[in-house]
Amino acid sequence: MSAFSIYVPSSLATDGFESPILKLPHSPTICAIEPTQDTNFTKLGDKMLSETEYAVLDWKTKLNQGQSRHSTWNMTLIKIPLDQQNGFDYSKCDITINYEPKPKDPNLQLREVGVTYPNATSGKAKIIIYYLGVNWDIKYSSWNSGNIHYTQYTPVIQFTGFLASDPQLQETIRHELGHSFGLGHYIVSDETLYDINMGKRDPPSIMLQSEMTYGVNHYDITPADINEIKLIYGVNGFGMYKPTQSLTAQDIRLPSYDTLLAELKSKSLPIPTCPSNSINSKLVLPQWTGKIIKLWSDGAITDQSASNAMMYARQCIANN
Repeated sequence: MSAFSIYVPSSLATDGFESPILKLPHSPTICAIEPTQDTNFTKLGDKMLSETEYAVLDWKTKLNQGQSRHSTWNMTLIKIPLDQQNGFDYSKCDITINYEPKPKDPNLQLREVGVTYPNATSGKAKIIIYYLGVNWDIKYSSWNSGNIHYTQYTPVIQFTGFLASDPQLQETIRHELGHSFGLGHYIVSDETLYDINMGKRDPPSIMLQSEMTYGVNHYDITPADINEIKLIYGVNGFGMYKPTQSLTAQDIRLPSYDTLLAELKSKSLPIPTCPSNSINSKLVLPQWTGKIIKLWSDGAITDQSASNAMMYARQCIANN
């Protein structure tokens, strides 16, 4: 898998998306490949292809919401039945979706209900959706550090012999399509993830790092997901983003960024700006991030301002 990430000290962690994992060069053609027949489940192929069609339509509808009557965000779904798979020209597929009962690797069976393999060089992606249902358990661990007691929990999954529930399939397909469009995971604190898993609050994103939440029976593509895709591509659709020569604070949609600017200005500290784009530019952190971390470690700026600065740096990368 081709991806990159930003290291942020845990004390600076804040809710938000990981860095983009690829960028589609144009509106994608999505090829859904009907799974081989499974004697345990009648009409399995129809079920998988229908759920995929609904998921693609959901993404397309929400990306185009509020646009003109002509769709800006386009994607084409091709459903490939079993009798057409041998002679099909797969080179036309930007995103391919296969369906399997569960991961072949026993280690992955404890972690994945779906997986996306992005290729940042070609701008294409391969998705595998696992169609068996899962049962959940929680593994707890705890430790002390100084006077603070920490508790961590890890959701553990086990595949059953039954077909996955509609919510599991719907969430998984939408989640993996999000990855294929370039979205990284949406990271939340352990406390927030626990509340979501317990059904105490709704997921803020379809890209939540926990593939399935067992306390919630609905999974939605949220405004945060739509906004993040438009931060990656701009507002004119896949592959239509035209980079500017210079990005300023106003070009980046970042909550609480004004708070960061106010604190830096009040202390006569340097103001972050995004580096200019170029054809050969690399996806790297702006040079000022090192200064921000140094200011934070010296106590010159607050944890929240440092966190905002690192989120701003991540958006600089996304726009590059």
